[in-house]
Amino acid sequence: MSKIIKESYDDIQEIEKLAIEILRFISDKYIGLIYELSRDVDLFDNLKENIKFDKYINYIDKIVDSNKFKKIKNFIENKNLIFYFSDKDFGDIDGEYRKSKNWIRIYAHRDEFYEVVEDYKEDILDMNNKSITSIYRLMYDIMEESFKDLIVHELQHAYDDFRSDGKFVLHKKTQDYFRKQQEKGNYNIDTKEKYKNYLNLPHEIWARFSETITKFNKHDWEEDFIFILKGFRKNFKGYNLLSEKDKKRLIKALYKYYNLKK
Repeated sequence: MSKIIKESYDDIQEIEKLAIEILRFISDKYIGLIYELSRDVDLFDNLKENIKFDKYINYIDKIVDSNKFKKIKNFIENKNLIFYFSDKDFGDIDGEYRKSKNWIRIYAHRDEFYEVVEDYKEDILDMNNKSITSIYRLMYDIMEESFKDLIVHELQHAYDDFRSDGKFVLHKKTQDYFRKQQEKGNYNIDTKEKYKNYLNLPHEIWARFSETITKFNKHDWEEDFIFILKGFRKNFKGYNLLSEKDKKRLIKALYKYYNLKK
C-alpha cells in the first residue's frame, strides 16, 4: 500500500458519515419520486423509463454541515469538492473522482438504484399507512443501499488526494501505470488486462477497502470475524485478482478495523 494512504479507520467512518449526509440531502430533494411510485403501480413496469433524476451539481460544503465532522472537517471546508449527481451515463463506470474537475461524479440511473427500488416495492405501495418520518426513512434506505458504497469509494480517492497534497499516486506502481497511459494517450479502461491492472493499483485497492467495509451494517459487526471475512472477500471487487501479499495486508487491516468496531 502507498506510504501516503494510511489505514486510518476514524477517517473511513467519517467518510461513510459524509456519504450518508450527502445522500440524505439528495433524498430530501427527490422525495417526490417515491410519492409518484406509490400513486401509480404501473410505473414499476418500466422503472428506468418512468423514474428519472434531474442533474444536480453543488459544492459538498454547501450540502453538508462541516461542523458535524472532526477528522475530515478541513477536507470538507477547503477541498472545494463538487458533488455531481449526473442524469447522463458517462461510460462503463457509475462513479469517478476527477482531479482535473475537482468533482465526484455519480451516475444517478445506475442499475443498482432500480433494483433496490424494486426490492422496496411493497413498502412503497404501502406508503399511505406510513408516517411522514417513515416515508423519508424509506427514501433514505433506498438511496443509501443504491449509492452509499459508490460515493464512499470516490470520496476516499478525493480525501487521499487532499491529505497527501495531490501526491496520493506517489506509489511507483501507480506512477508507472499513469505514465504508460499518458504515453499511449488512452486513459480508457477498455480491456480485461487494463481493468485488472487498474484494480491492483494501491490507491484503488484502498478505496475499495473503504467501499467494502461500509457495506456491513451494525449487526454484521456483532458477528464473529469469519463472518466478516467471508462477506469482505465476496464483496471486494476484484479480490481474486490481487496478489497474495495485498490480500494479507487487506485482511490484517480488516481485522484491526473489526476490533475497533467491536
